[in-house]
Amino acid sequence: MRATLSSRRRAAAALLAAGLGATGWARAQAPDAPWPTKPIRLVVPYAPGGGVDLTARVLAQRLSSVLGQQVVVDNRPGGATAIAASLVAKAEPDGHTLLLAAPAVLTVNPVLYPTLSYKAEDLAPVALVGRIPLFVVTSPDNPAKTASELFDRAKTQNLNFGSAGNGSMTHLGAELIKFQLGLKLTHVPYKGTAALMPDVATGRVDLALADYGPIKPLADAGKIKVLATASAARSALMPNAPSMVEAGIRGIDVATWVGVAAPAATPERILKRLSAEVVRAAADPTLQRELATAGVETTPMDQAAFGQMVVDERARWKRVIQAAGITAD
Repeated sequence: MRATLSSRRRAAAALLAAGLGATGWARAQAPDAPWPTKPIRLVVPYAPGGGVDLTARVLAQRLSSVLGQQVVVDNRPGGATAIAASLVAKAEPDGHTLLLAAPAVLTVNPVLYPTLSYKAEDLAPVALVGRIPLFVVTSPDNPAKTASELFDRAKTQNLNFGSAGNGSMTHLGAELIKFQLGLKLTHVPYKGTAALMPDVATGRVDLALADYGPIKPLADAGKIKVLATASAARSALMPNAPSMVEAGIRGIDVATWVGVAAPAATPERILKRLSAEVVRAAADPTLQRELATAGVETTPMDQAAFGQMVVDERARWKRVIQAAGITAD
């Protein structure tokens, strides 16, 4: 009888403890619970340096001042961005761990890799900060004076194009142009844009898509030729480069981008607050000038618009990957 009574008391105590624990969690997740209550970690899937990392640092500084808690940048490169993405996807969904997302994380890798350590659905798009435009570049000795001249040549001759790596936006963007215009192009992957540019300059590869940072000093020195921006409109970063439309090529609008994502189960009120603050920060002229130096054009989108953009781009790059037969390295 005593053993039975003791067992009942232990069971009751366990239920009471569980109830108190559940109550504490409910309080933490209550609609009016304060946020943030501690420093926020902004995880970056790339090493320090470059446009994405600079965006993280500039944005972290602005968000720290408006949220009342320090936003700390945490660089976690590797795994083709999967290390950082997985870390955030599996983090506590309390708004204190965020991801500075690029296309690879949300729109390319979920299609390109048969298995990932995270699912795209594990991450919630919060807001877009800006776009990193890509430019069509070639050797200064190439006889083509415009992008349309170069592409016309590629309709009858086999040309090669370099990229920053298999599955990169510089690869997928060129594949999109190839299939849309019916070009004869052979892909030559490099380990990053810095390794690619010398071969563009010498004409070892006929053309490439590349972003502003690596090509600006080379273009200024006359070592490469910029034929066009790969977007439908000119870029303020290189205003003398005609758009695809101006080059007589419609339906091509390729760029990489930088945005913020959070664990999918993060409370909606936190996601909305974050979205509003990121969009507000990206609209600030001072921040825009700072990011322009790294080749980032601020084009803020709120949670809904950014989420739809991610869905649309994932479908587009899936079609390109399947049509080109691209597989993960």
